This record gives sequence, C-alpha cells and structure tokens, in this order.
Amino acid sequence: MFDDKVLIIAEIGINHSSSVDTALKLIDAAKNAGVDIAKFQKRTPRLAVPRSEWEKPKSTPWGDMTYIEYKERMEFGKSEYDI
Repeated sequence: MFDDKVLIIAEIGINHSSSVDTALKLIDAAKNAGVDIAKFQKRTPRLAVPRSEWEKPKSTPWGDMTYIEYKERMEFGKSEYDI
C-alpha cells in the first residue's frame, strides 16, 4: 500500500481538549513537522472507565464535574470526526 515506506504517526489522542479548532491546529502542526498520519483515540467512557471512578469529583476547564462527565465531554462524536 505504501511501498514499504516508513510512516510517521502523530498521536494526538484527546489532547484536543474537546475542541475541533484545537484538533485541526494539532493536525496542521503534525503536518508541518513532516508527519504522515495523525491519530486520535476514540473510547466509550461508560465502557472504558471503571464504575468505581464515575462519581469521583474532577476539576476541569469547564468547572467541577464527575469523572465520567469529564471523560464523556472529552470525547469527540461522529459529527466532530466527520469535519
């Protein structure tokens, strides 16, 4: 597929802090650095986060909330990935 070329992958993960604008800037920065692919992570917090952690308080840029609320807020949905 890539003729045995080594690909450089940028791991953006959730460093976009739930902002499409930030995600696009991170993609541009990766491209400017010579990266071939930018990778994000997609999780379903209610499956990935242990139930015992859900109600723990979390201070966030959006104010105080439970840990599960924070994790859900950090995830992009289909509409954000479609951009």
